Amino acid sequence: MRRLINGAAAIALAALWATPLLAAPPQDTPAQAPVQAKEARTAAAEAAAAIEGPWHITMPRMGGIAALSVLDVKLDGKKIKGTLQSVQMGEIPVKGEFSNNTIKFSIEINLGPQSLFADFAGKLKDGELSGMVTLGPMGEAEWKGVRPGKY
Repeated sequence: MRRLINGAAAIALAALWATPLLAAPPQDTPAQAPVQAKEARTAAAEAAAAIEGPWHITMPRMGGIAALSVLDVKLDGKKIKGTLQSVQMGEIPVKGEFSNNTIKFSIEINLGPQSLFADFAGKLKDGELSGMVTLGPMGEAEWKGVRPGKY
């Protein structure tokens, strides 16, 4: 009887030992985690390379003359931090998000006792940014962004 139990135990142990070798691993195994993490880092690096750095931003203003600003983007994951700088406004901090080639960011323009908030939304396509900016009670306007030297 003891020999029969030992034989059954040996078969059960052999089946347990062989199962991982015969079965396909599940999709999210610890062995695949480094590959998925590397792919995520690669995608994040590509997104950062596409959006980070300086952009020349133009927006139409009264009189039909385009206002030029320099948007300097720094990306931390999906979060945008940076500055928007122009002769008229000086340097203003920017906060927002970039994901799936969509950019959204906001600025607060200090007008003395009051502030004006501008909310930008746009898309990155073919190396250029374009979208709409909401300027509080002043309405909306189109904006475009290109890399310096590419007007």
